[in-house]
Amino acid sequence: MRKSLIVLSTLLVTGITTAETTCFLPSALAAAKKTAVVAQYDIPSGTKFSAKYLTTVKRQYVPVDYVNSIPLITGQYCRFNIKRGELLSQHHVSHALPRMYPPMPELQSILAYRQKQLDAANQEQPVTVVYLSKSIPAGKAISSSDLVKRNMKVGEVPRDAVGSIKQARGKRARGALMMGQVLSYRDLTTVEAINKKGK
Repeated sequence: MRKSLIVLSTLLVTGITTAETTCFLPSALAAAKKTAVVAQYDIPSGTKFSAKYLTTVKRQYVPVDYVNSIPLITGQYCRFNIKRGELLSQHHVSHALPRMYPPMPELQSILAYRQKQLDAANQEQPVTVVYLSKSIPAGKAISSSDLVKRNMKVGEVPRDAVGSIKQARGKRARGALMMGQVLSYRDLTTVEAINKKGK
């Protein structure tokens, strides 16, 4: 009863009747809608904000740190990837180009450059290969005394280079081999293969 009297007295003091209160509530809710900035397109991280990427909408419910004006963030940078239609908040905005999230063209350039560095480093890595210490005629069996191991850079080694003397020992030269030549698997054949070829 006491609460009813307090509510009634409040309405009388403010001059709002029950009917007026009913009419007032929808307009109050409408007035509660806020202007918020949303993305018109997908925006990759590192992009500089401008009006062509953004638009404004009226929203009743928005984040606490929502962005309410396009000019406020124009010229600043996108910190994270933003999807089309996503509401912008202050954590999306960076005053400087973020180092961790460069724009896609720049990111691709960085990745390509790093890959080149890795490839160059790998090319410098030494690998063991086998080369001939003397010339060998076609069909002659290869012995350990015909071979020497040495290290070469990866970029200088044939793809099918023989990596150890054991792998070549006992095989025969498919064709004439020259002294100092890096031995490849295509240069080798077996006794059985030669016999079959002769038949």
